[in-house]
Amino acid sequence: MSLVRYYNLLMFQNSSTGLEIIGEDATITDFSTNSAEDGLTAEELNTYTTLLGSILVLKSNITFLSQLPPGTRFTNLETLDVNNCTNISQIPTTYNSGLSTLKVSSTKVSSIPSVYSSITMLEINNCKRLASIGIPTLETLVMSHSSVTELTDLISLVRLVCLTSKLTNIPAAPNLVVVTWSGVSSSSALTVDSSNSNISQILTTGPTSNITSSNGVITSIVF
Repeated sequence: MSLVRYYNLLMFQNSSTGLEIIGEDATITDFSTNSAEDGLTAEELNTYTTLLGSILVLKSNITFLSQLPPGTRFTNLETLDVNNCTNISQIPTTYNSGLSTLKVSSTKVSSIPSVYSSITMLEINNCKRLASIGIPTLETLVMSHSSVTELTDLISLVRLVCLTSKLTNIPAAPNLVVVTWSGVSSSSALTVDSSNSNISQILTTGPTSNITSSNGVITSIVF
């Protein structure tokens, strides 16, 4: 496959619909123009634009990545994966608003842009600057070792994973089926809203007595 440049990034095209970020030119901070397009003929620019528009998955392969450029060319992007990019603090709002999967574990991200209102899968493990999550379309939320203490708008949530979590309450979530939870200490407790009648299983690495729920089988597990 080929190498592709986009603003300050060097990317590797690993499939017809996937790009991996493998390098960054941190000296480029002005995103008003894309230097990668300089010198391209009209035909080459059309090919370049078509390529970026066909990308469904954009993934970072370098942990020291400092920032993401505007994503206006990624018009059909479905998955953005910057897990373990510890210097990333902000997700640009110019990527495809239909983004369905966002992975920002171990980053400095402090909020999820509201423009991404179609997200169905979110990974925020080890995110210490996020306090609340509320995305009505969210179906899977993975947030172990995070600082999140509040969940809202859980109308679509089916699966929740929150180990070593500060979360103490799961509010009404009509479609929630499976929960995996443990607190930050052996005395941490979790209360599950009694309206969550679809819950079938609550798994925990801590004492089952720390969980209060009128629905679902509570099971202690060991990883």
